Formats: sequence, C-alpha cells, structure tokens
Amino acid sequence: MNKVRKSLLSFFVVVIFFFPVCSVASIMSETLDSLRCGDHLAQRGETELQVLHQCGLPDLSNSYYVGGGTLDKWTYNMGPKDFIYVFTFLNGELRNILQTERGY
Repeated sequence: MNKVRKSLLSFFVVVIFFFPVCSVASIMSETLDSLRCGDHLAQRGETELQVLHQCGLPDLSNSYYVGGGTLDKWTYNMGPKDFIYVFTFLNGELRNILQTERGY
C-alpha cells in the first residue's frame, strides 16, 4: 500500500508542477518560418553561411552531434524592443526558428 501512495504522490507532483511549466513555455514561444534581420530575410532551408551573412554572428551558439549529423543552435538577442530567437540547424541547414521571451 505504501508503494502505491508514493507512486500516486510522484504522479501528482509531476502533473501539478511540470505541466503548467510546459504550458507557459509553449505560450511564451512560437515557431517561425522566417525572420527579418535588418534588410534581409532568414528562412528555413537556408545554410548557416546564408544566415550568418543575413543576421550576423549569434550571441550564443552550441553544437551537438546526433545520429550521424550535427545539430547547431544559434541564439540571437534582438534587444528589449524585440525577442530572443533560437535558430536550429541540422547538418548546416536551417530547420527551425523559435521566438522566445523578450530580449534584454
């Protein structure tokens, strides 16, 4: 009986604390097909070199090796009047642009 109570308690802790955080995160972020960087438009499908030329150096970049390829995440903080954007590249191709919280 004690194991059942512990399992139920663990389940409710996850439901109460984890799911609201996920909901807030999904409300605070949005996936985009393109992003205007000055006079240029960075779009999904472009290469890292094209995005670098259009948007400049990212404020933060991370590389990961996954299943025979490279996953790169570039973060651009566009300032307090705009948002923070995370560009995800798979094997050098822009696959996702995520708009997150306000910049600073």
